[in-house]
Amino acid sequence: MHAQNTGRAGKPIGRRALLAGAAGSAAALASGALRAVIRTEGVRAAPSTTLQFWYTRYAVPLLNDTLDGFGKAFEQSHPGVKVQVQAFPYGEYFQKINTAYAGNQTPDVFFVDFPLIANYVYRKMIVALDPLVAKTDLDDYYPAPRGDMTYQDKIWALPLHQSGEELLYNVDALDEAKIRPPHSLDQQWTREQFLGVAEKVVRRAAGRVTRWAYATTYYPPGLYVIQPWLAMSGGEILSPDGTRATGYLNSPATVQAFTFWGDLYTKRQLAPIQPTPDTFGTGQAVFTQGNPFVLRDIVQRFHNLRVGVTYLPRDRRCATNMGAYHIGISA
Repeated sequence: MHAQNTGRAGKPIGRRALLAGAAGSAAALASGALRAVIRTEGVRAAPSTTLQFWYTRYAVPLLNDTLDGFGKAFEQSHPGVKVQVQAFPYGEYFQKINTAYAGNQTPDVFFVDFPLIANYVYRKMIVALDPLVAKTDLDDYYPAPRGDMTYQDKIWALPLHQSGEELLYNVDALDEAKIRPPHSLDQQWTREQFLGVAEKVVRRAAGRVTRWAYATTYYPPGLYVIQPWLAMSGGEILSPDGTRATGYLNSPATVQAFTFWGDLYTKRQLAPIQPTPDTFGTGQAVFTQGNPFVLRDIVQRFHNLRVGVTYLPRDRRCATNMGAYHIGISA
């Protein structure tokens, strides 16, 4: 964050610039590495300014703790500013935002999920950040997050992270089964190979599963988790312009991917339909699907578990999720 004290009184900071500083600070705190991209040198806040920051709680405690502490950190660097941080469960958050917008009570700074950026722009819920963002800092972003934050050639929100999904595995369980996971793309398992491995590591006794092969502990079995499986099959949810589902959601490739993934839970009984918390961390599953902050949380909380990372099993092509939560500024 470039909000250093220059020794000058400075001019009163405008509300938009102050909120932009909040967005930069939140992103920097959450990622632990993201350089703040909003410059506020030589500015000061108006007396008794209060800002509201809303976010949806993660399944990962580390990120929640970081975001909960954001308000105090920003207050320390901006005397006279009070930050009210409020978190909501995922199932409630987006309805809360829409309700607040309808009542003209949208929080000053809030989480914007990447797929909703265009929607929020169309509804005039967020402001463009181009005048507030330093180009030299934007150049530090990889092309994917640069594309995520940009709509109609303008920057609308700052990304916290990228949500690339990987296949995490229990190292000791695979060693015991004498299975060597792929460590380069040319060794990446196909889906058929993954099924063979899963059948070797699943444990059953007296007609019930005592150790699962695969589980989605951190996220419920839903579209977010299945997206890379659809992409690897060549499937799509919507047309490229986002206006039609027919011919895409029901295409043979998409149906095949849904069927394969669903069979892991039903027909093959390799994954639990109702996963319990920490199924993977407690050794009740050999594989789980997760992104980098899920991996970090597992490593920090389960010290005796040796965790490895490999690719999700491919089909027609390789793929993984991209995009994640961003910080937006209310219009």
